[in-house]
Amino acid sequence: MGEMIDRIARVMALDRDVSWQNMPRDEKDSWRSTACEVLAAMKEPTEAMLNVGQVCDVYDTSRGMNNDVWKAMILRALNNG
Repeated sequence: MGEMIDRIARVMALDRDVSWQNMPRDEKDSWRSTACEVLAAMKEPTEAMLNVGQVCDVYDTSRGMNNDVWKAMILRALNNG
């Protein structure tokens, strides 16, 4: 699985009594599976996220979207957007 999946899984598992390093593989896999679902849910931005993305008119044609735009969109989503 990818780096972003692991980031999400580790954050979701923070309140566990067992550290990530000591967690059984099957439990890590379960967290990773849930992380995949979380990331998939973010595939389509909300209307509010798109609006923020349009405000950030810095556009990187080589990548399709500038990091600042995506970060702004995610921050908007995290702030109940």
